[in-house]
Amino acid sequence: MRVVLVGTAQDGGVPQAGCGCDRCIAALSDPSKSLHPACCLVIGSDGSLHLIEASRALPQQLGIAARSLGIGDTIVPETVSLTHAHLGHIDGLGQFGKEVMGSSGTSLFASKSVIDYIRKRGLISPF
Repeated sequence: MRVVLVGTAQDGGVPQAGCGCDRCIAALSDPSKSLHPACCLVIGSDGSLHLIEASRALPQQLGIAARSLGIGDTIVPETVSLTHAHLGHIDGLGQFGKEVMGSSGTSLFASKSVIDYIRKRGLISPF
């Protein structure tokens, strides 16, 4: 098993909308100082791909993971696990829908309360 960290920032990433701290201002001026919201990819011993959290930076994070693993420019995970329903952990779920990835058959793992919450927000359909 291997783990690839593809984000380490708080839910909004860096820069965060409306934030005037030195770090966010620096990231606005220099994109290399930007940070993605917390997220990681777990590669099973069988080569399976498992995403932990689905942030707004999902396209970039999947690209980072694919390139760091040397398996192309992007990947489609087989499973998605969510730790909780804060915005930065679920706002990438829509990317799995028909308008973007057209994913079907991706397994979603989360607590009942998280599943209920994303169902209410209409984000459950790709799973």
